[in-house]
Amino acid sequence: TFKVPLACVVLRMVDAGELQLTDMIQLGLRDVRPGTGVLTLKLLENQGSPGPENTYTIHQLLETAMNDSDNTATDVLLRKVGGPEVVTEYARALGLQSLTVTRGCLEHLRDRCGVRVESTPKAALFPEALLCTPGPPLPGSQEMVEFVATLEGRMEVLPLRSLSE
Repeated sequence: TFKVPLACVVLRMVDAGELQLTDMIQLGLRDVRPGTGVLTLKLLENQGSPGPENTYTIHQLLETAMNDSDNTATDVLLRKVGGPEVVTEYARALGLQSLTVTRGCLEHLRDRCGVRVESTPKAALFPEALLCTPGPPLPGSQEMVEFVATLEGRMEVLPLRSLSE
């Protein structure tokens, strides 16, 4: 997993003064991700409404990504640090040539579940864009929730062992 190197990148950016652990990030339904996400559950329960209940510090997101393996927190942090290539550059600087981060949790699970790239929200407008990078606009809230539900359904149907056959 790339969550540990991502955490190192976040903490290096904090040390360099580029981020602060107290920086606040507002989450919404556009940020939901499949998997073991406590943040996704909270966002779905309160409809991703703007406000303090969906505002998290970098520290809280980092802690949730690491302790709960939360994919929502992970992809939000990945977008905040500049995307997968930033984590790959960090790994290369450490001499880890075989650790390459090419996508976020959403795209990884999409690919693992055999869902077509074209079905990813906003793929028609930005076919090469990853939703874990800064730049392309995020998809609509309902569009993202429906896509995540599709992935969750596929994850239930396709256990990991069936993917290796």
